[in-house]
Parts: sequence; structure tokens; C-alpha cells
Amino acid sequence: MKSNYIIAGVLQALHDTGLCDQGAAGTDIRLSPAPRLIIAAIAGLSMIGCAIIYEGMYDYSEGWRKAKIAEIGFGREIAMRSSRDCRKEMPTEAVQLGGFAVVQFEGEAGHQFRIAPLPKQSTLQLGDLVYVNIVDCARPLIPP
Repeated sequence: MKSNYIIAGVLQALHDTGLCDQGAAGTDIRLSPAPRLIIAAIAGLSMIGCAIIYEGMYDYSEGWRKAKIAEIGFGREIAMRSSRDCRKEMPTEAVQLGGFAVVQFEGEAGHQFRIAPLPKQSTLQLGDLVYVNIVDCARPLIPP
């Protein structure tokens, strides 16, 4: 996790400046109260980082991710494969009448692709940034 690297970096910086001492075994770190507060503040801020990424509108914990439109098509026009194709979870009639987009977002395993429904009367274009819900295919893409 990124927060572990941040904390390790802070500990190394504190050690380099002499604000903390390392024990004989190399595992026991003793900090004075001021550096402890700094580390606690950094750890706390790193924990809430995802909460403020989406301007407080689309909750990360509810599946919302920022994405970029890579392809747009109607019905089954899109042939590109993705980690999840929302068309497979929709009634055939809705797929035939609806617009869809392949969106690219950062997932746990790097770049991932999703085929998601476009909003009705959408003016979204290739390259546009959107919000995609990766857990609920009933939610159309939302422009920021």
C-alpha cells in the first residue's frame, strides 16, 4: 500500500535527522512525541485520500472510479473485451436500444476496462473523463 511507503519514508527521514533512534535489533524505533504526531497526521491523511478524490460526490467505497472513454458504440457494436461487460447483465432489448462505452480506469491490477451504459441523450465523446460504477451496471456513466 502507498501509505506504508509514505510512513516508511517519514520514519527514514526522522531517523536521518536524529529525531528518532533505532534499537539494536533494527526493529525497535523510539520516537519523541512531536514525530509521533507527524506520523499520525500523515497516516490519517493517507486514509482519507480516497474520500476526497471524487469531490465528495461519488463514493469510492460504493464502486465509483474516474475513467476515460476509450470507445463508444450502440448495442453490440463494441467488440473489445473487458473485465466486465455490463451488456451481459442487461435485457436484450435494452442492449439493442442503448449506447455503451468502453472506459479505462485504474484498478487494483493496473489499467482495467469496463463496458458500461451511456446516459440517455449522451453527448460524451472519445477521451472524455467520466465516473463509472464498477459494482453496479445499472448506473450509467456520469460526466464530472
